Amino acid sequence: MNKYPNHIPETEKFWFPLDNAAKIFPAIITKQVTAVIRLTAVLKQPVKIKPLRRAVLLTEKRFPYYKVQLKEGFFWYYLEHLPQNIPIEVDDKPCCRKFSRGSLMIRIPVKDNRINIEFSHILTDGGGAFQFLKTLLILYSKECGADIPPEYDLTGREDEIAEEEYEDAYKRYFQEDLPPMVKKSKAFHLPYPLKTPPRFERLNAILPLDRVKKLAAENGVSITVYLVSLYLFTLQDI
Repeated sequence: MNKYPNHIPETEKFWFPLDNAAKIFPAIITKQVTAVIRLTAVLKQPVKIKPLRRAVLLTEKRFPYYKVQLKEGFFWYYLEHLPQNIPIEVDDKPCCRKFSRGSLMIRIPVKDNRINIEFSHILTDGGGAFQFLKTLLILYSKECGADIPPEYDLTGREDEIAEEEYEDAYKRYFQEDLPPMVKKSKAFHLPYPLKTPPRFERLNAILPLDRVKKLAAENGVSITVYLVSLYLFTLQDI
């Protein structure tokens, strides 16, 4: 079993230590706090399962480092290769539910014209999940017979896996001479009792993208930073 292979063949087992951002999650994950993220693509037509299955198998080859399970070592957790296909399932269960031990930490719930992907935050953040989803949608469209522009055609590029995609970049960019963190005041707590389990619910909201982009640009930030800032401002106001 290899650690950090430069190329990850489908049949070769490998393992990774958790990166600096992922180490906290095994300690805090519960049935309520699952640390699972979901992205959704809404299609104009119902999802065709057979082309989707073929597209998922092709996408797996491009992102082999996502086919892992969480393992507990003597002193630390690590990720170990799990030679299973990423499951496609009916989207009829609560979203972002906890992944069980010994399973892959990615799933693809599907219903009607929606393709969802769910990732454990141990594996990646929203940016990495979005790259996976975009690749899956391109390959699915091709399997359905759509014409793919040359700049998006992935034919023959399944093996173009850069090492930085699965490295712990903290080790490369961390600077030991940085000044220490300034001690800050304790975090505030909202003055409300906790909701009884299940504590979290799904809220669907539709925003006019052009207006949100304009407001973010006027403040010199990305859409993500703008929305998070509004959320934090609201919490502070409370």
